[in-house]
Amino acid sequence: MADNIVVEMMSNEFVVWRCLHSELLARSNVNSPAWEQFHERNESFLVKMIEIYGSCAVVAKDADHVVARLLKEAAERRIEPEAAKIRHTVRLDLV
Repeated sequence: MADNIVVEMMSNEFVVWRCLHSELLARSNVNSPAWEQFHERNESFLVKMIEIYGSCAVVAKDADHVVARLLKEAAERRIEPEAAKIRHTVRLDLV
């Protein structure tokens, strides 16, 4: 399986707008009704980030399924505003 995994920058072609919570994501199941309340907000934000920066996440795919996602996130709110400009955290979602 590991030989088939492709790691690439997320693009507008397939925006992984929700977490991988216990299932692999593909175009066929990413728009689950259970997550619909977050769809428009999350997807529009990520699309804007992709348009501005070229991408905002790295995804690992096995065929048509996303098996991992690495997002670059802004620093936590408790950090001083000046420090937030240079500090970042990352989150890796794995199934």
